Amino acid sequence: MGTVVNFFRSIFIFTAMMIVFSAPSAIAQPYVEEYNAYVDALKAGDKAQAAKHAKAAWQAAEKSLGDDPATAVLAYNYALLIYMSRPQDAVAPITRTVALIDAGISDIPPHEPHLIRAYVVAVAAPDDSKALNALQVVLDAREDASIAATELSALAWLRVALFYLSEGESSKAIRASEHAETHFKIVAPDEINYQGNALIVNAAAYLMKRARTEQDIVNAHDAAYRAIFMYPPQENIETFDPHYAAALVWHYVVHSFAKSDAVYTSTRLGEVKLVDDEGFPRMWRASTHPEECDIEWKKRKPPFYPTGEEYAGYMGGAMVGYHFDADLNVTEARIIAEVPNSSPFGKAALKAIKTYSLAKNPGAPESCSRNWTTHMLFIIE
Repeated sequence: MGTVVNFFRSIFIFTAMMIVFSAPSAIAQPYVEEYNAYVDALKAGDKAQAAKHAKAAWQAAEKSLGDDPATAVLAYNYALLIYMSRPQDAVAPITRTVALIDAGISDIPPHEPHLIRAYVVAVAAPDDSKALNALQVVLDAREDASIAATELSALAWLRVALFYLSEGESSKAIRASEHAETHFKIVAPDEINYQGNALIVNAAAYLMKRARTEQDIVNAHDAAYRAIFMYPPQENIETFDPHYAAALVWHYVVHSFAKSDAVYTSTRLGEVKLVDDEGFPRMWRASTHPEECDIEWKKRKPPFYPTGEEYAGYMGGAMVGYHFDADLNVTEARIIAEVPNSSPFGKAALKAIKTYSLAKNPGAPESCSRNWTTHMLFIIE
């Protein structure tokens, strides 16, 4: 998605540069030659070469022109090509662009360059709270000025939301995730994973609030539920959309939190730690598991609660996928999603599922032995 947007921005800059380089005295300048090579590479679809020549054009302009409108444009060209894929390398050219804009030397519209600079600085230093706070300041200024949503503003709000969630600042994470969802709906309505991620962060932020209320549980449930129904039914565990899986796990985790908090959310609250995939509609395509499939477990015990998490009172969950072999044992088990990410819950769930087996053949169709999932919920009661 970012490549397409950046390409059209570059075409806009290309038009501006044609005007800048119309003077005969500029024809022999090295930055013009590099710029022309950059344009040719763009037309050929060779982004790597385009970036190489864009950088050379900017650096040549710095030597030949210094503080000049053309220098700003060339620096901006280079930054636009690389800020998504190589944010660290984009810091210098976009900082130079912003400096020339702020000095009144360039008339490039300032809002997007300022946002790009704040974004790449924050990405280049992901643990720097000052950089993330600075990014939010830029985003808030855009909101106050009613600047239209862009792909980058949506991504930036999501990054801010994720940062605040990791820092335990739930209220800020909630606000940022709501902005992210709104912006994604405007600029990328068909990109369900981005919107789904924003909703999952929103649900997590409500659950992580220190003084969690009944309404917080309800809000978390609504966000997770909305995320779930954005995704189409799945084909198999190998290609199961991890974003969809994460939304499903969060849905069940919300219910676990509600049970732990003794909060009623106007929905059926699960009371078991093992929830098989038939418990949620639309997860699989209708043809995946015919009606004649009959799953009867012979050996299945819930996983052990990781000691450290149990002692600390942490709750979470995991979604594991698996097939059955000819001996009716679970095979090819895998973690499809876990909450929180990279937590001991996923490993505990996977260890347990590998010991499971069936009491009888699940059915004649081969599909009855394939593509099953179980959610394992770790609840403090």
